[in-house]
Amino acid sequence: KAKITETQSESHKTQIYVTACYQYQTKLKADVCVDTDVYNLKERTRSCRVSDYYSSSGQGAPVAITRIEETMLPEGENQIRPSYKIYVRNQGKGEVVLPDKVNEACGAILGKDVLNKIKVKDVKLSTYSLENGDFKCVPEQEGNTLTLRESEDFIICELNKGISTEAASFLTGLEIDLEYGYTETISKEVKIVRKLRI
Repeated sequence: KAKITETQSESHKTQIYVTACYQYQTKLKADVCVDTDVYNLKERTRSCRVSDYYSSSGQGAPVAITRIEETMLPEGENQIRPSYKIYVRNQGKGEVVLPDKVNEACGAILGKDVLNKIKVKDVKLSTYSLENGDFKCVPEQEGNTLTLRESEDFIICELNKGISTEAASFLTGLEIDLEYGYTETISKEVKIVRKLRI
């Protein structure tokens, strides 16, 4: 309940602030090509070709995966390792925090070790996954955490295991699961009017 303390005032303008803090996930599923013929030496027709993924609309979350650059890395003479450079951007108006610190985000001053941090929960390619140890992501930070600088950054995830170049190129699903906390403050100016006495 607000009161007007100035005796001569009939109304008073003030700002009201509301802060929301919540956990969120960004999930992306995209079709990617695992091209086993990186040097274009095979005479057979490819079923797909490596190409980058772009998204301007995001995934319906404040943090979006905006681009994925796909590369097939030669591994020895007869294997390749898929590599994905994943660009992540805070497209909302709030602040990103570590998912396990979201409860502290409301009403607390948080340090650099908590702000702009996103956990890369999982990366899946066909039957391979980050959770099962099939991928290595760099920069390698504790718990596969990505730090956003200037609201955007990237992480590179490479398959640890080689895929035989004897296999045909194939189209498969790439799934990326990001986990984070989000805090956003909105304000509105309101006018408090003195109650008239009759």
